[in-house]
Amino acid sequence: MANSVSDLPAQAIEALRSGDKIAAIKYFRNSHGIGLKEAKDAVEAHLAANPALAQQFQLARSARPGHGAAWIVLLLVAIVVVLFIRRQME
Repeated sequence: MANSVSDLPAQAIEALRSGDKIAAIKYFRNSHGIGLKEAKDAVEAHLAANPALAQQFQLARSARPGHGAAWIVLLLVAIVVVLFIRRQME
């Protein structure tokens, strides 16, 4: 069947290594001509069957820009609000 864990295209595996599961699913769908759910299941099965790749995926995903940036922005907004409130109380 097309969603065998062994037939992910090289582009999909490389996308997983770089932390981009959505791109991996798109590559798999395009190469096999299947639906979104089947492609998602196949990519996730491939990750489950390959712990080293799953670890690379998690590391790359956590290092991607934007994951930490939201917390920084939230912290800066909180600081500005506190400073504004303090200034209004003086």
